[in-house]
Amino acid sequence: MSEGHLECSASRALMPPGTLIRELDLSDVTVAATVHAVGLRAYAVESDLIGFDGIPALSESLQDMTAQPLRWLAAVTSEGKVAAFVAWQTDSEQSVTHIDRPRPMALC
Repeated sequence: MSEGHLECSASRALMPPGTLIRELDLSDVTVAATVHAVGLRAYAVESDLIGFDGIPALSESLQDMTAQPLRWLAAVTSEGKVAAFVAWQTDSEQSVTHIDRPRPMALC
């Protein structure tokens, strides 16, 4: 394995300089559309990797995605691009948080 390849592999766990973690407001149409597009690309890659095209989010509309009562955090690059995100919902009656839609950053 080349030194550059090892460097790339090791960097996957790190965020690029200037990347911030922030909460997203999906009531903003531009933010929602960006998250939807990033998610579709990520789910398409996942689908290819596992050889299964039945991942529900692949056929989910923007409207369906934003209708869900989820909170969102994203890794946002210094250029303002959403690089990764996670969404969750807390069931306060059962004191349980359900993680939904973790999408990792592809740095290499």
